[in-house]
Amino acid sequence: MDVAKKLNLDLEKFEKDREIANTEIQQDIQLAEKLGLSGTPFFIMKSETVSGAVQLTDLEKLLARAK
Repeated sequence: MDVAKKLNLDLEKFEKDREIANTEIQQDIQLAEKLGLSGTPFFIMKSETVSGAVQLTDLEKLLARAK
């Protein structure tokens, strides 16, 4: 809130938007836990999964296999 105040934001709107964002983030976390996802980013392409930092060439290979 200190930063929002320094930026002269509409604090009521900021708090309302922050609550909405926090709700959405919690839903994403619950879904990730339910699916057993272990990190970010996390990709699912057909039956293959990739978690964490991925080299572009590796991602391209994964996409080619998924076609």
